[in-house]
Amino acid sequence: MISQNSLFGAEDAPIPAEFKGDLVAQAKAQAGSPLQREFARLLGVIEKTAAQVQELERLHGMYRAKFGQILPPLKAQQDDLSRQMVLFLHERLQRPDTGKTKSLTASNRKAIGRLIVSLSMDFAMQGDAKMRVIHDLYSNETIEEMDEAGLDGVMDMLDQMGMEMPEIVKKDGSKASAAEAAQAALRAIQEKMREQDEIEAQRKARRDEKRAAKAKADPKAQTKLAQKEQAAQDAQNALKNIYRQLARQLHPDRAENDTQRALNHDLMSEANTAYERQDLLALLKLQLKASQIDANAMSTVAEDKLKSWVALLRAQARDLEMESAQLQMQMVHEFRVPPRQVISAAAIEQSLQAAVQDYDEVLHMMRSDLELVKNDAELKRWAKDNSKDLERRDALRDDDLLDAMMGQMMSAQPRSNQKKKR
Repeated sequence: MISQNSLFGAEDAPIPAEFKGDLVAQAKAQAGSPLQREFARLLGVIEKTAAQVQELERLHGMYRAKFGQILPPLKAQQDDLSRQMVLFLHERLQRPDTGKTKSLTASNRKAIGRLIVSLSMDFAMQGDAKMRVIHDLYSNETIEEMDEAGLDGVMDMLDQMGMEMPEIVKKDGSKASAAEAAQAALRAIQEKMREQDEIEAQRKARRDEKRAAKAKADPKAQTKLAQKEQAAQDAQNALKNIYRQLARQLHPDRAENDTQRALNHDLMSEANTAYERQDLLALLKLQLKASQIDANAMSTVAEDKLKSWVALLRAQARDLEMESAQLQMQMVHEFRVPPRQVISAAAIEQSLQAAVQDYDEVLHMMRSDLELVKNDAELKRWAKDNSKDLERRDALRDDDLLDAMMGQMMSAQPRSNQKKKR
């Protein structure tokens, strides 16, 4: 057994040798009162959640790179095969039938034309000039007409918000396209929404000030508010005191040699980072590290100071849990992990392999289709089968376009910048 100053102030409390250097284990071993147990519990929660966030960030970075390396080439192959199919179908429809019997009926040609429109639309809207020409040849509505319709919808939104169409000045003096005008209008709407959010935030601040002023007139509310403010101030003072103790203890003048001076410098750098993050657990751990240099470094924590410490730890635990939840939601969406599945390397790897398998199956089918449609009889069957669900997909496409437009607007809204506390 090893004796050292008790974390909670009891002199010469016995600490198991395996706990030496483990702040959380020490706190749990020495906790006696409910407040001390809560302090120890929160230390454990923060340590566990911080480790979880760190692991999630590691997995996020690793698999973002891995997904980015593996999937885009497969998507490029899919796009290339889609373009090949568009070009083949276009060439086939431009080729006249030979002989007395028409190989492709008017119904066949209409179905194939609709498939050409469906396959070429995304490429055309992304700026592929060749696909745009082919698309417009078979579509009832050209890309420019679609852009103009989209612009009309955006202008309706401008009218509803009491805004005017922004002026677009191009460097070359040419007229802006409907798509460019729609983008400019969307940016104006986004800016207007940001302004409205700021105005609402200011109104809320004024309402809060009025409520606070009204509360001050109530003696009970005033006492409660004063206690809350004092508790917050006590918590900040406690954090500041630990930081100052570390700063004094790790001062270069207290080092006995260059090795100790370098170690002090590294510990102080960690202390600065922890203090900026309001990370109480990290500062306490640094005190424990520093105690290996100075036996008196680990100051005791009396019962009357634990309340302010617990308040800090609760806020830190809350922020970490929120950060972990947000990161998990992002990874579920980005890596296509089932929502109820625990985020892990195995789960993400399984999702990646499933995506690769899906691409492999689609690419195999597309290559087979390209060979199949070279025969007119097979082409007619293929066009009939694939056009059956085209109307449903077109309806979904319209919904997706609206969702994408609204998503683009919402993604431009400012987000609260959570301060990481670990």
